[in-house]
This record gives sequence, structure tokens and C-alpha cells, in this order.
Amino acid sequence: MWLDDDNFIFNDYDFTHEIYISRIINITTLNDRRIDYPIYDSKDNVAFGLSYKILSEVRPDYGYRCHKYTKSDYANGNIFRVDLNSGEKKDLFFLNEMQSYTDKDVDREWFNHIMISPNGKKIMFLHRWEIKKVKFDALYVADSDGSNLKCISNNGMVSHCFWIDDKTVLGYLRGSNKKDQYYYIDIQNNNHLLVSNQLSDMGDGHPSFCNKKILFDTYPNKSRMKELFVYDIVNDELDKVGEFFESLKYTGETRCDLHPRFSSDGKKIYLDSVHEGSRSLFEIYLDEKK
Repeated sequence: MWLDDDNFIFNDYDFTHEIYISRIINITTLNDRRIDYPIYDSKDNVAFGLSYKILSEVRPDYGYRCHKYTKSDYANGNIFRVDLNSGEKKDLFFLNEMQSYTDKDVDREWFNHIMISPNGKKIMFLHRWEIKKVKFDALYVADSDGSNLKCISNNGMVSHCFWIDDKTVLGYLRGSNKKDQYYYIDIQNNNHLLVSNQLSDMGDGHPSFCNKKILFDTYPNKSRMKELFVYDIVNDELDKVGEFFESLKYTGETRCDLHPRFSSDGKKIYLDSVHEGSRSLFEIYLDEKK
């Protein structure tokens, strides 16, 4: 993950001390600076992380598997903030402090999908839990120092989200009408607004936003084709960018979601795909007229 034009950060594992860490590399000087904690998202000189040991147990396709396996202590699972200049860590939220549910028969729970707002002043994240193998989700926002924690969606299902701006979250989630669709959420008043009826039957995907356009993908259909779309918010126009085949060789933890993202100027799309037989990163140039 890029921190600026000269430095990027990535997670690593210290086999000597058996802990997950992160490293900051300067591409000009090749200076390698260690941070004693793994991170999930970062902006400027601040990063946020979570309990990767728990995440590897509940979601192996998201977590890491370098550590020796021992059953996780879910109550101590947390989200923390790291100052990338000093390396200091501040614990923000613990699983045993969350109040997303009242049921006492929760089998396991975890945090996932931390995302920092564009101005860096807020974060959003998911609190997830299982009861008799049924998964539930709640979406939270908070100030970046951990204050003003607020639940903005708790109707049973929240999937993939993205910041539209500093006050609006785009997410595929279950509305109060029990329908799973793409919604805008005003984080100040919790208002949920349907993005467009054109997106109502698309199903879950991985949204990205740039220049008043939403980029999203779909999961494989019966023909094992994953579709890629761009939705123009201003003109309420939906354009299909392409389709990408994923064979049955890639399922479960080995699947390859497209995870599409706009370039910073919105003129290109980057995505992961296995349609050529192996996992690769692809670049697509958009028609500038659109």
C-alpha cells in the first residue's frame, strides 16, 4: 500500500518473535523501517490494524497463516491505531465491548474491512459474528481517534463498502425493507438511500468510486462469468465494461474476485482475474468520452 510517492507499506511476519509486523520501504533510498504491528489501511502517517490471528481462523482467505495455530481468544480481538512516525499503538475497540447483538449464544466474532475516510478523520469497519453457523454483520463508523463510535447498519447483512465522500458510505447491504441492494448511507443521520433501481438485481460486488461514477463487479454466474460495470450517477446510466471467465478450479479460498479499482484520475480500471489461466493484474483504459 502506497503511503506517498516514495514510500509503501506491507505486512510481514517476524519468525523469531512469532508476531505479525509491517514494513515501510522507501523506493529511492531502499530504507526498510519496521513497524511492530500489522496494518489493514493507512493514510498519511496513521494506520489501522486488527487481530489477524482471529481473522485467519474465521476467514482464511483474508488472514495470514504464518503463526502456530492456537484457538483464538475472541474477547481480546481488537482494532488499533498506529502512528507510523513513532510506531506507537493505541487500542480503539475490543470485540467484548461491542453491542451489535443481544443473543448470548454467539459462537465466534471478528472485525474486518477497515477503511479510512478520504480526509482521514474517520474510519468504518465491520463487526461480524456467527450463531449456529449463521453469519451476521454490522457496519460502524468512528472518529480516527476512536471516539464517536456509531453503528450505521445492523439489519443482518453488510458486505462490501466504499467511501463516496467524508460523510457518505456506499455499501451492498440489507435495508430496513429486508432487501439486499446497493445503498448510500449518510453517516450523520443514518439515512439509507437506494443507489439506483438499475443495480437492484446485480447482487453483491466490490464497489469503487471516482468522478461521480461507481465501478463494481459481480460474482460468477451459472456460466462462471464475472461481470464488470460502471454506473454514471449523474446520468443514471449503467455500462457493462466486460465479462471475465473463472473456471471451477478457482473456488472457495482460491477464488479470484475481480476487486476492481479506478485509477486516481478515473481513466483506468485495475482488476484481478484468472481468465487467462492464472491469477494476474489487468489494466483497462476507459473511453474518455464516457
